[in-house]
Amino acid sequence: MAELQARTQDQAPLPYGQERARRLAFGSVQVQVVPGLSWETLRQQSQLAKRTREVNLELGEVRELGATWRFPAEPAGS
Repeated sequence: MAELQARTQDQAPLPYGQERARRLAFGSVQVQVVPGLSWETLRQQSQLAKRTREVNLELGEVRELGATWRFPAEPAGS
């Protein structure tokens, strides 16, 4: 699984991508279910083999609280 790697503003409109990184970051993110559904409706839709209503997620504020740089380089050929 690829770790998230910070990008500069001119690389992409979003601050994170899917390239591999040598660090692990942690923090919080706000996610909104759209269209707005009640918890009961969301529970029902999540248990169906095929949803009868559209359920999407919108990414909100991303807050990086810390990171570590303690991952070793991968062996050649990995």
